[in-house]
Amino acid sequence: MFGIALSMMLATAAPPFTCGAATYVPPVDFDATGRPIVMEFAVATAPKTGPGGMGSTVDATARSLLVNRLCRLADPRYCGPLEAKVAIWKRAETATQVCAMSVLRTTDLEAWRTMLAPDLDAELRQAFELLFPEEELPTRRKGIFGRKRRVAAVLLDRIDDQGAPGGIRADWLLGRVRASLTSLNIDMMDPPKGWNGRAFPRGVDYAVRGTLAERVDPKKQLPVIDVSFTIVNAKRLQRTSTPFTIPAALAPSPPPLVNTPPPTQGLSLHVETRAGGSLCPGDFTQIHLTNETDDPLFVRVLNLDQNGEALVLFPNEVRGDDMVPAHGTVTLAPDGFNVDGAAHGRERYIAVGAKSREALGRFRDTRGTCRYRPEDAKVLASGAKVEASYRAVAGFTILDDVRCRKPIPLPDPALLSGLLADVPLCPPLER
Repeated sequence: MFGIALSMMLATAAPPFTCGAATYVPPVDFDATGRPIVMEFAVATAPKTGPGGMGSTVDATARSLLVNRLCRLADPRYCGPLEAKVAIWKRAETATQVCAMSVLRTTDLEAWRTMLAPDLDAELRQAFELLFPEEELPTRRKGIFGRKRRVAAVLLDRIDDQGAPGGIRADWLLGRVRASLTSLNIDMMDPPKGWNGRAFPRGVDYAVRGTLAERVDPKKQLPVIDVSFTIVNAKRLQRTSTPFTIPAALAPSPPPLVNTPPPTQGLSLHVETRAGGSLCPGDFTQIHLTNETDDPLFVRVLNLDQNGEALVLFPNEVRGDDMVPAHGTVTLAPDGFNVDGAAHGRERYIAVGAKSREALGRFRDTRGTCRYRPEDAKVLASGAKVEASYRAVAGFTILDDVRCRKPIPLPDPALLSGLLADVPLCPPLER
């Protein structure tokens, strides 16, 4: 659908890593079992003062850039073991500049973080032991002739961070969540294609959702992260863990903060993403809108992006009917769509619903794909003026080159400008 495809292109991007005609792509390394290992990387460039004259300086700069990004501790002495693992993977020269790319195996990065926070995995395990008491787990037979034992099938859903799901920090925590659940003999699965976020797929007992909340510790005056988890069963009953705290510097850098209004009961939005809530450019996805009430609802769905644009995506030219039947689910794009955005872009979707069009208030006359004027988009992006009887929020974060394991191209500014100019304006918000 045009409106949704357009919304994926509105994020800005850092320039691609190039040196002359050469494009830097992170290398692929492998562990002892042959599984690929993701590599963190950084690239430095400098003017060329002579044949290889700046090579050593650029090497040091590339190393420093990578270490400074990954080691955000107040005392730089703790960065030494990490710095020792950084290597120069590639150099390149042009007639005017010299470039170097530094790399670090993520397995070495995680080993360093574990050394600094040895209790983190134990705290995760303890949190899940309390969330999944063995006596409450269903009894299943493992294998055709296996013995029955208590075990749960868990779907790894989303991890919210800084106002929206996903991002590199959520992915980092997700890896530890997988390890903790495996140690408890809990079977895991990623969200399947076509799942609307409501009815559980066959054989799933719980969905796991996490939340990261960053704050400043008043005693140490350093940023920390409060981590908590919620499990939801097939009857929509929830149980939330007691939060535990870790130093923010031990996790990857946080994604940009975004504001979203609090959701209400009765209306839900679900974006098909990777486990945790992230997507990569080129991923295929879908957005599901569900009316959970006993009455038909008239609904509008807005997309808010990090560039300050606000677009209405539902109802649209493909589905002009703005009424969602009781307990019904509709998809915003019947054929789905491919994500086309830049690293660290954060997409937010807000649905507002009411039992009559008149009760939609300032959104009642908004129909079809349209964009709000900048002054109205700014108000909506702040989370204000989206009052409604029913409200749902969803979103995702776009991963970077390292996590996606492929270069992320820059959107064409001229193309984006032309596409936006062709989108009609929405009725102005009532003042």
